[in-house]
Amino acid sequence: MTPVVPPAPRPRTDDDLPACVTVLRAVHDTDRYPSTWPADPVAFLSPPGLVTALVVTAGGSRGTPPC
Repeated sequence: MTPVVPPAPRPRTDDDLPACVTVLRAVHDTDRYPSTWPADPVAFLSPPGLVTALVVTAGGSRGTPPC
């Protein structure tokens, strides 16, 4: 039996941002967060002074969108 390996966070890259915006949209549509959809969702996810951002990818593959 193959052991189950939980997903691990990794540093977010600019290539991750389109998928992150997609996830943010889904959260907004479901839970109303953020309460007002940002004019620039990428800027919302990358505010000035951001030190680091992490993502976890489904299936642990860089080819699978972060979630």
